[in-house]
Amino acid sequence: MARQTGPPVKVVRHWSDVGVVAPVCRTTGGYRRYGTAGVARRHMARTLRDLGMGLGEIRAALDREDGLIEVAAAHAEALEVWIRRLRTHQAVPRTVTRRTTREGLALMTRTAHMSPGERRKLVHDFLGPPSHRTPGPRS
Repeated sequence: MARQTGPPVKVVRHWSDVGVVAPVCRTTGGYRRYGTAGVARRHMARTLRDLGMGLGEIRAALDREDGLIEVAAAHAEALEVWIRRLRTHQAVPRTVTRRTTREGLALMTRTAHMSPGERRKLVHDFLGPPSHRTPGPRS
């Protein structure tokens, strides 16, 4: 299988040991033999791995043929959450690059050391509930 699908033999053995691909038999010398279904499963597993899925997720997706779409959808949602988190982290240094003052650097340091809960509280406190906001000037 390693020759047919590309990864090192150690990777194929590991994926076999964790249940991602299963050999159909072993030779008298103890070598694992894989059928065409195993090779196809290995290709699909590699695709899912390239998309960032963990081996447990991959095994679960491949074990449930009808669940592959649901697993892919859940993984896509997890990636969206990760991307939003990264964009939030990216916003801090971007803001500082626009404010090159000591105040900006101090703000970045304080914000970077806050927990996600503290940052949410900071934003919530800043915005406040709608009933406590002071109205803007009237025309």
